[in-house]
Amino acid sequence: MNYFKALEYTSALAVDNPQPVKIKLRLTGTVEKGDPQYLQFYNIIVRQCFQILTFDELGRYFYDKEAAIRLDNLRLELWPGYITSMRNHENQLLLCVEVTNKVLRQDHCLEIIRGHNGNRGAVEAELVGNIVMTHYNRKTYRVDSIDWINNPSYEFEQDQGNKTTLASYYFTRYQKTVRDMRQPLLVSRPKARDVHRGQQQPIMLIPEFCSMTGLSDSHRNNFKTMKQLAEYTQQAPGKRVRNITHFMQRVQDEPQVCSVLSRFPSGILRLFLLTRCKYFCLRVSDLYVA
Repeated sequence: MNYFKALEYTSALAVDNPQPVKIKLRLTGTVEKGDPQYLQFYNIIVRQCFQILTFDELGRYFYDKEAAIRLDNLRLELWPGYITSMRNHENQLLLCVEVTNKVLRQDHCLEIIRGHNGNRGAVEAELVGNIVMTHYNRKTYRVDSIDWINNPSYEFEQDQGNKTTLASYYFTRYQKTVRDMRQPLLVSRPKARDVHRGQQQPIMLIPEFCSMTGLSDSHRNNFKTMKQLAEYTQQAPGKRVRNITHFMQRVQDEPQVCSVLSRFPSGILRLFLLTRCKYFCLRVSDLYVA
């Protein structure tokens, strides 16, 4: 068998009118331990496990929507999640897991726009530069500007060359019906990876289908609000260990994940590794401010 002969496959893009795409694979080398691509490969496997467990990817991390904590009195939701990375420690490869949380607001962006009673400056001060999450595909976008001229009846040209309005597109693609045809549009410039995929034009978002992420200034300035959030976001070591143990147990109990990981070293399924810590004793006189 000639390992350097290219293998050719045919697939289709997940769009409304899929076009066949030819994919050629050819062996060009072997990834050895210590190569930069070695850790990258394992991180891709971990991401695949999160997708099997039906976690939602928001930004760079994965969050468990099913375990969301609703704080209705604050109109907030906390999605628990995990920060993971494969790293070389001493003489072995370990999966580092850290607990994190994503704060989502229950009000959509159209409510925020209406709440300022036509004050465009106040609306832009609250929305522009912040991250929003779309309801239909759980993706996050940075709001770079607000288009006050256009609305959901805005026409654009699809990849196939036919024209449609934003309202029609969202109804056809996501079964979402626009209730306010006079609302402005949120504009998000494409990210670098979007540009590499051929997305050159800015992304037009409908405020009605977007929710704010993170805390507002009023939340941050409210002591009672921050104290209530701290009960969930600032976890004691014991609780963090229990959460990570629960996550690893889910990994072990999912047959499809175990099938993926069975092709790799079995040590990746171990819960915790006890290791000897290094510590240093410093005298006060050794500390100084530069």
